[in-house]
Amino acid sequence: MKNRHKRNQLYATNHLFIYPTKSDSFSLEGVINGKRIRLRHKSLQEAIYKCHDLEEGINDLGIARTKLDKAQLRAAELAFDILPEDASLSEA
Repeated sequence: MKNRHKRNQLYATNHLFIYPTKSDSFSLEGVINGKRIRLRHKSLQEAIYKCHDLEEGINDLGIARTKLDKAQLRAAELAFDILPEDASLSEA
């Protein structure tokens, strides 16, 4: 049986992974909404930006970048559930 080459994963999100390639570029791979994603980028930073861009574009997952930790995020969601529909947090 042939030994598989184990790739070194540099970065990962919920659905996407970034690997180095032999040609000094970075491979962005994964599956989003049943669609396979395979992209190449010249720099790691470009690949990471594209990774986050693709993840944030998923409509049904509700992914958003925030500075809140998990407990603060749960508290904010609870506050929005308690507020009337036409009110905002700053008004409360």
